[in-house]
Amino acid sequence: MAGHHERRPSGHPLPAGEPTPERYATAAGHLNVSRRGKLHGPVDAAPAELALERRVVGSGGTFPASLLVLRESGLIGPAWHFRHDATRRTPGCGTAYGSR
Repeated sequence: MAGHHERRPSGHPLPAGEPTPERYATAAGHLNVSRRGKLHGPVDAAPAELALERRVVGSGGTFPASLLVLRESGLIGPAWHFRHDATRRTPGCGTAYGSR
């Protein structure tokens, strides 16, 4: 059985080529996660350092709600995962994107 990281939606522009900061910022619209409905946040600092800006088209109020929106759209959004080592679980960040 394929792992969740191996699933690639057909037709989405993000996985179609070399992963770069520019492609992340511009491949598709973004969905932010904010209980207050903010469209921009800390995740925008890294692209800004490279003179890039995400096109945020909406905000999900909770992380689980945002995953439901991402699943049914062609948007890009945050995906949290945990890396395990012998002593602790450490949070990491990835990218989730929809299939439409």
